[in-house]
Amino acid sequence: MYKIHMRKSTKLMKDITKELSKDVPCLWVERLNVVKMSVHPNLIYRFNATSIRTSASYCVGINKLILKFMWREKNT
Repeated sequence: MYKIHMRKSTKLMKDITKELSKDVPCLWVERLNVVKMSVHPNLIYRFNATSIRTSASYCVGINKLILKFMWREKNT
């Protein structure tokens, strides 16, 4: 059961990375909408469907991907 969960979580990370790696020039608010409409429903479904606990490092990795996407074109 754990191996199946790990394969599915790896696939989820690849899907999220593919979804967020699209280089579309848009405003910060539009990027937030992309995350809200495409990534969050997928994450909520996957976490509710699995009965195995996920590690904190997995959640941190997802958070890093989302933050990198959100602040991609932001110049400081």
